[in-house]
Amino acid sequence: MSLARFTKPRFMLCEGDDDKGFFEALIARRSLPDFQVCHSAEICGTGGKTGFSKSLKGMEVLSGWRDLKALLIVTDNDIVGQSFAEAQRSLTDNGHTPPPNHQAVGSMLGKPVAILMIPRANEAGDLETLCLPAIYEKWPKAKICVPFFLRCTGVLTWMGANKWGAFDKSMQHHLM
Repeated sequence: MSLARFTKPRFMLCEGDDDKGFFEALIARRSLPDFQVCHSAEICGTGGKTGFSKSLKGMEVLSGWRDLKALLIVTDNDIVGQSFAEAQRSLTDNGHTPPPNHQAVGSMLGKPVAILMIPRANEAGDLETLCLPAIYEKWPKAKICVPFFLRCTGVLTWMGANKWGAFDKSMQHHLM
C-alpha cells in the first residue's frame, strides 16, 4: 500500500501500527490538532524508522501537498543520539533540511518538519516506556502483573533485547 493523498492539514509519520493507533486515539480523545497518521510500512512497505527515507520520497507530488501545514516524524529513541540522526538522515537523503536538534524545526519543500523522540530526546525507549509509568499510576497492581505477563507470554523475546531493553529498565525502575 502507498500514500495516495494528504487528507488532513498535518501529517505524522511514525514507525508502526501500535504507534499509529496510539496517536490516532490520543488526537481524538484529547481534541488535539488534526493529523493524518501513517506508518512507514503503509507508505513504502518497509516498517520502522528504516522506512522513513523511502516514505518521504516524492511526497510533494501527492494531492493535497499544497494545503499541508506541517509534518511530524515520530520515532522511538532506541539509542539516544543515534535515533535522532537516523530520522535527520531520512530527510537529508531526500534533499530536505532536517531540524538541527530535537527542539528545532526543519523544512521539507517549504513545509515545517519536526522530529519527536519517544519517550524524550535524552532518554532511550519507546512508546511502551512512555506509557508504563502512567499504567502503574492508574493501576498499581499492574506492577506485579506486567512483568509476569511479559515473561510468560514471551513478549520480551519478540523484538530482541534492543527493543525491550529500555522497557525492561523502565519496569525495573518503577518496581523499586
